[in-house]
Amino acid sequence: MAKEGGSVMVAAFRNMKMVKPANGEDCYLHESEDSKLTYGEPSKSLRFLNKAAYIKQGDNHVNGTKTKSWSQCTVEEVEDLKKLIKIIPLWSSSILLSGAMGVIISFTVLMALVMDRQVGSHFKIPAGTFTVVTLVFTAITSSALDRFIYPTYKKLTGRRLTYLQGIGICHVTNILAAIAFALIERRRLKLIEIYHLMDQPNAVAPLSALWLIFPLAIMGIGEGFYFSPEVALYYQEFPKSLRSTSTAMISLHIAAGYYLSSAFIDLVGQMSSWLPNDINLGRVDYACWVLAIIATVNFAYFLLCAILYKYNNPDPALDDANLVHT
Repeated sequence: MAKEGGSVMVAAFRNMKMVKPANGEDCYLHESEDSKLTYGEPSKSLRFLNKAAYIKQGDNHVNGTKTKSWSQCTVEEVEDLKKLIKIIPLWSSSILLSGAMGVIISFTVLMALVMDRQVGSHFKIPAGTFTVVTLVFTAITSSALDRFIYPTYKKLTGRRLTYLQGIGICHVTNILAAIAFALIERRRLKLIEIYHLMDQPNAVAPLSALWLIFPLAIMGIGEGFYFSPEVALYYQEFPKSLRSTSTAMISLHIAAGYYLSSAFIDLVGQMSSWLPNDINLGRVDYACWVLAIIATVNFAYFLLCAILYKYNNPDPALDDANLVHT
């Protein structure tokens, strides 16, 4: 598809100066169901790409139809590229969403190491284990979507929870999780100060690490609302030729997001004193507040993309005009 998309852009550029004939309905190359090249009309969105399918004078006729030259595209190829261009902004908003998740998971381990992880008199919870909470709540929420959450929402509101609304819920829960982590870390640092533990390297604050479960659960619930609707949205909206690989786009933005999370932590560490080796001497809570602000701006960007987005394959049951009222 990348090759086809490139050919559409090149063909549109080459045909930029071409003028649409008076009988415009017969000036585009279209591929019929029996794979013959005939005439067809492209959509009116992103019109500058339509010229890629212009039929040029001098093109050969074969059995009453047009033949396709090496520098020419069909309406179907043009429309497939349009579908990708329209959904890319929504996809890009998920990169920072995944990045925020990666930062929160990293901060979870850092904070757990300097909190009271003792349960009973003989067991201490490993710091890395806390991230499993997110996976557990993601699994519970995902399994409850079709069986309980969707039917209950439709019963209460008379409308179905749309794919974009589900993704929007994850944006909100990420913001809430970042704020919750900031508040927990602020309390932890206050206890370090009260008990005069500043002089002890990596001192453990008298605050239970179980408090971390609440923001992790919030984030896990948001992810449960997010992943299934996103897979369904991409499968529905991607061109038919790309549906088998549409879910790979999710893995791609997750990978990009986690790279961004590492870059964010490195940048904060280099530009401030918030993330020293001994976080008791730093301000991880400030970093969490910055993350919450970035996540909020990204949510506003997502809302703008969602409001402007028009489905390529509209489903009457999915009315995303209700997104702004939810």
